[in-house]
Amino acid sequence: MKKEQCFHALLIASILPLGSTVMAEEWPINNRWGAAGFTFAEDFDGDGLTDIATAIGSSVYMKFNQHGRFHTEVWDVDNQWGVASHSLSGDFTGDGCPDIVSFVGDKAYIKINKGDRFVSKTWKVDPQWGGGNYTFAGDFNGDGIDDVASMLGGKALMKLSTGRGFRSETWDIDPHWGAGTYTFAADFNGDGLADIATIIGDKVYVKSNTRRGFITKVLPITPQLGGGTYTFADDFNGDGIADILSFSGAKAFMKFNQFIGFINDEWTVPALWGAGVYTFVGEFNGDNRLDVISLSGGKAYVKLNSGSSFY
Repeated sequence: MKKEQCFHALLIASILPLGSTVMAEEWPINNRWGAAGFTFAEDFDGDGLTDIATAIGSSVYMKFNQHGRFHTEVWDVDNQWGVASHSLSGDFTGDGCPDIVSFVGDKAYIKINKGDRFVSKTWKVDPQWGGGNYTFAGDFNGDGIDDVASMLGGKALMKLSTGRGFRSETWDIDPHWGAGTYTFAADFNGDGLADIATIIGDKVYVKSNTRRGFITKVLPITPQLGGGTYTFADDFNGDGIADILSFSGAKAFMKFNQFIGFINDEWTVPALWGAGVYTFVGEFNGDNRLDVISLSGGKAYVKLNSGSSFY
């Protein structure tokens, strides 16, 4: 939910009306980049469009989406960071504004978004962790605040946010895992809770969230996929449940979630790409469809979702 304190009023006048068609597939963007694990895509200013933030030491370069280009501001933070693989974005305070959190051991270095700046704090957290590719942000307990879940074999190490810190629980989860880049946190059953899914060959192990653990259902999928860093889970057709999307060159392999399996479709996409670790899903043009952005130097390759292809 967008809150007033998250809205970046300075940018209003230069944003095109929502629904305007922006056909360009290359948008200019500031060429300062932090490491991939410290680069995030969220609606940081509350205007309904996905922005980009990249952290370099005590500076976060905020690249605000203005429908065809990005306006850059630099927000100061303390220079305390955890490891890149365990750095995440999400609304961890429940105020409607996406924050950034970076973990190392028992410390959570959180940068709390105030709409025009970050406030840096350190929260304590249980020091048990799974691998970075198996650590996710999402609302796992349905309280409207994003949590963190880290997978380790048959355990889901839950860091449940109270808005002022993280409370730890351990939930049981099926120990079958595909590669980390083919493992996702998203709402695969439409109940509003973040679930976990992992692809192994022609099967998806969907681990549905019960608020106390995860129940597994194995669903079929066509195993035609692009690289793991170009593979995403989100609601790409607007039906309220997460699908799987995987890119390879000029092909977008769509796996639409039908609850009993994933239906395969192939869409076209402009074959201009940055690195997979700088490629993100978001709402970039205000038409209520999820798009994809791939960043390379001073260029943002934006692939806009038409409902049947990316352009």
